[in-house]
Parts: sequence; structure tokens; C-alpha cells
Amino acid sequence: MTSDETHALKELIQAETGPLRKVAEAIQAETGELRKLIDGRTEELGTRIDGRTEELGKRIDATQTAMQTGFEEMRRHFKVVTEDLRGGIKLLAEGHMALDEKITTVDRRVTSLDGRFDTLDLKVTAIQGDVLSLRVGQRAIVDAVRDVNGRLETLEARGKT
Repeated sequence: MTSDETHALKELIQAETGPLRKVAEAIQAETGELRKLIDGRTEELGTRIDGRTEELGKRIDATQTAMQTGFEEMRRHFKVVTEDLRGGIKLLAEGHMALDEKITTVDRRVTSLDGRFDTLDLKVTAIQGDVLSLRVGQRAIVDAVRDVNGRLETLEARGKT
């Protein structure tokens, strides 16, 4: 290629690419403006997010403080309830021990009374035997008295005749 051809080709390329360059420059100008707009929005959003983050952090801190206070109050409440329960359980255990002692005493007395009843039962059985013997003896005496009365009547009847 000759230098005139090269020169003509350069001019042709420049003429053809000129409008493209203008479009590219316009795009760059628009892109710059968009970047400025995006940067402004990003900064604005960052500020708003920082504000919201700070507000959210304060709310979280307040919630944590309220929860901690609530937990401490619950812990104190449960401590009081636990102490009351311990006292009640101790009182219940002492009452149970006292009842156990009373039951043991009553059991000893019942065992002692069982022995006495057994002894009384033996004595009643002996007395019943004695009563039966007395009844048998009484019948023998009644029979003997009747026999004597019968003989006396017989003797009296003979003596009258």
C-alpha cells in the first residue's frame, strides 16, 4: 500500500469511527453521571443503613438489657420459691419422721395389747372351763339334794304309816 492509500484509509477510518467515538464519549459522559448518581445513592443508602444499624443496635441493647433484667428477676423469684419449697420439704420430712415415731409407738402398743389379749383369752378359756366344772358340780349337788329330798320324803311317808 502506498502512503496516499494509507492516508486515505486513515481518513476513511476516522470518518467512519468519528460518530462511534462521539457515541462512546456520550456513553462515557452518561456513565460518569450514572456513577455520580449511583455513588450519591450508595452514600445516601450507606448513611441510612448506618442510621438504621445504629437504631437497631440500640434496640437490641435495650432488649438485651430488658431480658437480662427479666432473667435476674426470674432467678430471684425462683430462688425465693426454691427456698420456700426447701422449707416446706423440710417441714414435711420432719412431720413424716414424727408420724413414723408415732406409728412405731402405736405398733408397739398394739403388739403389747395383742399379748395381753392372748393372755386374757387363755384366762377366759380357763374361766369357761371352771364354769363348766362348776355347772357339772352344781348338777351333781342338785341331783344329790333331790336324792336326799326323795329319801326324806320316803322316810317321812314311812314314818306316817
